[in-house]
Amino acid sequence: PSSRFFWEIVHGEDIPNLTDRDWDRIISKTSVVFSRTTPEQKLGIVEQCQKRKHIIAMTGDGVNDAPALKKSDIGVGMGSGSDVAKQAADIILTDDNFASIVAAIQEGRLMFDNIKKLMSYILTHLVPEVWGILVHYCFGMPIGQTSLQILSIDLGTEIPPGIAMCKEPFEDDLMKRPPRRRDKYVISKTMLLYCYTYTAHVQTIACFLAYCCIFW
Repeated sequence: PSSRFFWEIVHGEDIPNLTDRDWDRIISKTSVVFSRTTPEQKLGIVEQCQKRKHIIAMTGDGVNDAPALKKSDIGVGMGSGSDVAKQAADIILTDDNFASIVAAIQEGRLMFDNIKKLMSYILTHLVPEVWGILVHYCFGMPIGQTSLQILSIDLGTEIPPGIAMCKEPFEDDLMKRPPRRRDKYVISKTMLLYCYTYTAHVQTIACFLAYCCIFW
């Protein structure tokens, strides 16, 4: 009986009688099944979900599904569907397999994570190079790196690791995470703060200690 709090089944003939309070209760469920709905009702379901700040992916293959596919955030058309549905959709499943949607989400999340790792690596290692130049100009100490050495380090330590990070396998909890917020970008303020205030200065201190050891 307690599972009733997590799921809901709504018949198409009951949708016109739903109030805003009913929609709030239904959409708050973990799982909702809408059965025997008309094209107009499908469009209404999409609009009600978007009204409550949900990101909606809609699948369809018929001509009547085109309005809902166009209105949704991500319209998914079937490869064997009508041309009208394909034109209204953002993505077309050429194999008509719904499992491909899950695989595409997993690949997108993996790509997002790998790009974040690469950007964190690149942003972090730039700070020690800048500090080496500042120490030379501000305190007159011998320069730690020449421009040719800096260029060699950038080319040698960015390209191969960058290619390797693009091939990183996905983590075990990748598909268990909640969806990202709409306002979350690859390079966020948290990432910049982490790279430039924490990891960058740890790396800078290590490089400066190595420099002092060689200079001594």
